[in-house]
Amino acid sequence: MPQLFVVVSTHGAKAASETNASLGKDSLRMDVVKSNDDGRAVLVETTKADPTTNRTCLSSAGDSVTKWKVLFPEPNKLDKFTSPIRGDPLYFLVYFYIKQDCVHDFIDLLLEEAALVHELEKGCVRFDLWQSLDNPTDFVVLESVADWAAIEEHRAFPHYQKARAALENMQAKPRSHDKGYKVLHSVGANNLSTSN
Repeated sequence: MPQLFVVVSTHGAKAASETNASLGKDSLRMDVVKSNDDGRAVLVETTKADPTTNRTCLSSAGDSVTKWKVLFPEPNKLDKFTSPIRGDPLYFLVYFYIKQDCVHDFIDLLLEEAALVHELEKGCVRFDLWQSLDNPTDFVVLESVADWAAIEEHRAFPHYQKARAALENMQAKPRSHDKGYKVLHSVGANNLSTSN
């Protein structure tokens, strides 16, 4: 089974001007999103190319770039990666900083949580788990939901409450997130794209 990677690149105004960009040869999906906090544009690219050895991703020199390997969904479920985001969902990147001795427990917990979110939560558009290639104790959950009601529903589920309680003792420092992103452009390897 192939390993998939994600490159998150801060392009500022440049990303907004690239909303009609197409995918590179190893790319499966590209989302250009705009921060609700400060208006900065961010490119999130899913690729088959290892970004530590292969610079075929769309980011360019001078960008703030972070590189991740995909832990969930499994790479054999490529439809999750090759379909663009449709409509106007909420899009969040939640950063977790985990104690070294808790990494395996954290991954097990979040893989179970991700499976339950996809199975039980109708408002879930995407729930991905990524691990940093530069610091394997850092993780991101990309969470995309249909609307604010889906966020409240997510927080009310027993599996969320259980995972949140378990996370408290695993974190080296508190998780961080922002007020979300608006999807400006999304393109997938199935040649479909959407712009909002």
